[in-house]
Amino acid sequence: MSFSWIPIFSEIAHRLLDYENRQGELLAMLQEWHSRGLKTIPLSDHDAEGNDLPLAEIDPFTFMGNFCRLNRAPERMKLLEAIRSAWDLKSAIPTEFDGVPTVHFQNAWFFGWSNERKPDDVPKLWKLARAVVSGTREGFPVGLLQACVEIHNCRIGKLTSGMFWLNPKEFPPADSQTREFMEKREVYLRSNASAE
Repeated sequence: MSFSWIPIFSEIAHRLLDYENRQGELLAMLQEWHSRGLKTIPLSDHDAEGNDLPLAEIDPFTFMGNFCRLNRAPERMKLLEAIRSAWDLKSAIPTEFDGVPTVHFQNAWFFGWSNERKPDDVPKLWKLARAVVSGTREGFPVGLLQACVEIHNCRIGKLTSGMFWLNPKEFPPADSQTREFMEKREVYLRSNASAE
């Protein structure tokens, strides 16, 4: 395994932090990619009555989910080439994605529908992303992680997978595959573990 995806994921993670107050630009970029036939995350939200409306906010973990969905490497590479071109990134496009935890197309968001979201859900995810990108396990704000785990559509396995995408050298995922790997080495982590 070469883990050749780490440089570009890291570069994207650092650049993403500039878009907290420019989420509309991220969503417009995704919409443009979608219109070109690239396979992005779903961009239609639902209101309380179930009516479709455009997604109006996004967090770094959900954005990264575009590159970590259950699809073939060529589709991921096309998306990475699109962002590399848009942001003038320097890292090479990986040809393999060994070790990258994935999200399912229908469960790619790290938050719920608009009627299920609290006003501070997406801002909390941005705050967590900042702590992940620039942080280490030492002194990490576990309370913030726990607050994010409680967001509708977030669980510890999914959220730690997102943390791994943003900073894989510091934050291992607690997803089912990693738990299985750890259990073979007699290290056990409950599937419903708390942030602590």
